[in-house]
Amino acid sequence: KKDFYTLIQEEFDITYDKTGKPFRMVTNYSNRKKKIINTEKPRKKEVYESERDFAKSVVMEIFYSSSKSTVSEIKIFKDKFPSVFKIMSYIKNECVELYTLLSHIEACCLLDCVALRFSKKYPDIPLWSIHDSLVTTENYLPLLKEEIERLLYDITTLKVNTKMEYW
Repeated sequence: KKDFYTLIQEEFDITYDKTGKPFRMVTNYSNRKKKIINTEKPRKKEVYESERDFAKSVVMEIFYSSSKSTVSEIKIFKDKFPSVFKIMSYIKNECVELYTLLSHIEACCLLDCVALRFSKKYPDIPLWSIHDSLVTTENYLPLLKEEIERLLYDITTLKVNTKMEYW
C-alpha cells in the first residue's frame, strides 16, 4: 500500500548523490524568516535518507510556499493535483496560517480519534494526553505506539514516526 508521499515521489525527478541518497539543491537563506538569501552561497545541497523523505520535504515546501513559486517540484504538484493546490493556496491566502491548521488537524486525529478508539478497545489501560502526546504506563507503551501508528495510518494513509519517551 502506498501512502501520499510514496505516491507523489514518483512524480518528481529525483537526483541521487554518490552514496545513492536523494538530494536537491535549495535556496540557502541566511535569514529564512525574512527570506534573505545568502549572497556568498545562494544554493545548498539538501540530502535525504530516502525518496519518501525527499517527497515529504517537497510537500511541506509546497504547502508553505507562495502559490507563485517557480520551484520545479511545486509546478509538478500544481499540474498533477490542481484541486489540492488550489485549496491549499486558498487556505494559505484567505483563511488561517497553515501551521495552525495542520496542528489542529494533528491534535484532532491524535486526541479525538486515536485516543478515543484506543480507550474503547482497551478500556482497562490507563491513557492520558499531555499537549500533543498520549501517555500510558511503561508496560503498555509498545502497544500504544503500535496502535497510534496503525490508527493514524488508517485515518490519514500516512506512515507516521512516533517517538517513545520514558520519564
